[in-house]
Amino acid sequence: MYIFTNMESATPGFNLVGGMINQHLTSKAKYDILIYLVTVGNYIERKMFMKPYQLFFHHYHKMYRPFVSKLNVHLAKHQLHSSQWSALVLLKNEGPLTIVEIASHQNVEKPTISRTVKRLVELGFVEQTPGKDKREKRIEITRLGEAVCTEIRETVEQFEVDALQGISEEEQIAVSRILATVYENLRK
Repeated sequence: MYIFTNMESATPGFNLVGGMINQHLTSKAKYDILIYLVTVGNYIERKMFMKPYQLFFHHYHKMYRPFVSKLNVHLAKHQLHSSQWSALVLLKNEGPLTIVEIASHQNVEKPTISRTVKRLVELGFVEQTPGKDKREKRIEITRLGEAVCTEIRETVEQFEVDALQGISEEEQIAVSRILATVYENLRK
């Protein structure tokens, strides 16, 4: 990180306009500009040395946690979090599934899905029904679960649209294809 003792040394060429800025800005404004220049300079410098694939995953990780955290805020109103929401939508779209099938779709371990399903059963959003085999139970969405799904879907759709502001549909489709390819590469 660069630390500057005065604004003139903050960026090359700053001396050309430094006199005008010094005459018209408060000390606080000068400090804010300095912090901005240092932050942007360090960000650009760091990114310049990243390879494209590193930058891709850097931005993916940087986006993922805030996305899930903000989604969970919306879902908390319905006593859900993102993994429970994901399982509920899966059951609504696919119909009754076993714990193993849900785990496979969600790419998580069976005990994780067992806890998720247990919570959804407690909320009355899903129910367990006997399967073909005595040991097998099928998980099925209830009418309450379907109603909650429909209600939450509007909120989630608006959240997703807001998160994608400024990104064209063509760009969204391109990124979706890229992420699908990365997913397939990881499954090999």
